[in-house]
Amino acid sequence: MKKDKENVTAAAFANTAKGESAVHIVNNGASCPAEISGLPTGTTKAYVYITDANRKAEAQLLPVKDGRVAVYLPADSFVSIISE
Repeated sequence: MKKDKENVTAAAFANTAKGESAVHIVNNGASCPAEISGLPTGTTKAYVYITDANRKAEAQLLPVKDGRVAVYLPADSFVSIISE
C-alpha cells in the first residue's frame, strides 16, 4: 500500500475468489483527492461510504476503471470503498 499523506491510514481486504474487496480509510488531516488502485479485475463500480461530523455513512456509487477509483477524502473522515 502506497500513500503520501501522514494523516491518512488505510486497510484493504479482498476475497479474490469472489472478486470482492473493501478499502477503509481514515483521514485525520485536511480534505484531499485520492486514487485507490488494485481493486479486483472486472470491477466496474464501487460504493463509497463517507462518515464525518456531518455525514453518517453517506453513500455514493462511483465508476471503477482498470481497478482504480477516484475518491475525495473529506477532512477528519472515515471512508469505506466496497467493490461491486
